[in-house]
Amino acid sequence: MSDQPENQYGRIKTNFLDKQAEQNATSIFQSLPMQILMAIAALGLMAIAWKSADFFINLDKNNAVKNVLVTLMHPTLRDGVAIVDVTMKNLNPRSISKLGFRYNILGQSGATVDTGVVTIPGTVPAGDARTFTNVKLGPLTDNSARMQAELVDLTLGPKITLPAAQQSRFTELAGLKSEDKVEPFKQFVADCPDFVPGYIELGRADMATNNLDDAIAVLKKAVQLDPKDGNTHYHLAVAYQRDGQKAQASEELHKALDLLPEDPDVQHTVQYFGVPATDD
Repeated sequence: MSDQPENQYGRIKTNFLDKQAEQNATSIFQSLPMQILMAIAALGLMAIAWKSADFFINLDKNNAVKNVLVTLMHPTLRDGVAIVDVTMKNLNPRSISKLGFRYNILGQSGATVDTGVVTIPGTVPAGDARTFTNVKLGPLTDNSARMQAELVDLTLGPKITLPAAQQSRFTELAGLKSEDKVEPFKQFVADCPDFVPGYIELGRADMATNNLDDAIAVLKKAVQLDPKDGNTHYHLAVAYQRDGQKAQASEELHKALDLLPEDPDVQHTVQYFGVPATDD
């Protein structure tokens, strides 16, 4: 019996199929349609990453927008354009400015007649409100029934050192009715004795409940803590005026006007009380 090679009748070993699969896979990923799909997927991932980064970068701003109430008042029609007064109530523990709000003018049927975004360059102090007069919106017709508005953009004021939990607490208390604010804000300023907006909110609540002596005492403390805060002088002036102390009111109002020359409420108060803008 002659010797035969061991694999003469056996299966020939080869890596042909592996190479073929590798070539097929390579050709698939090198094809133009697949490259386009991969590019689209990469762009999608980049967009998601950018949106996520933008969300976290603007987290404070996005949260602050939710804590501002916008009210449109006294609509009038001038040359076919709606003119309104806009009140911004800022429940945040930081001041806000460059306030962009979206408005909708609705017709009798409830359908939108006009919509747009308006930016007010003014500033609203922490926990406070400001009314901006004669703000132009869009076209207004006799068939317009009502208007809606919501804040969509703002610029936050300087950062504060108040702990996050106390910032949330301030926002919650600022949203209470005036008669319900006094005791909670007394406790707040006791817990956060260096945070000036807390004293201003307490002083405003005291004035709203006609506790003028308490309001003056609290607001004088706020002025002592930050003499360069025009809002403290403004509210102290209002408290003095309501208490009949006109000389003190005039002095504080001048200080407020020097520090906040563009503030709409300070300007209105100067005009209302007949206090001259300067001592000249």
